[in-house]
Amino acid sequence: ALLHDIWSDLLNLPTISIHDSFFDLGGHSMLALELVRRIKYSFGLDMAVCDVFRLADIESMARSLK
Repeated sequence: ALLHDIWSDLLNLPTISIHDSFFDLGGHSMLALELVRRIKYSFGLDMAVCDVFRLADIESMARSLK
């Protein structure tokens, strides 16, 4: 739920499916940098920006954060 909230805030979208692509929803490289920063702050985990491109939906990203 926290990851969904981060995406929703960054993309300014109230509802996002766990299967929606970050980039199809309007995400871009600068937002990917901010996403990585917020994940580090919220979860205490490091994620590379290239991971956002590889794990472009919430479901994939959440599984990698476990």
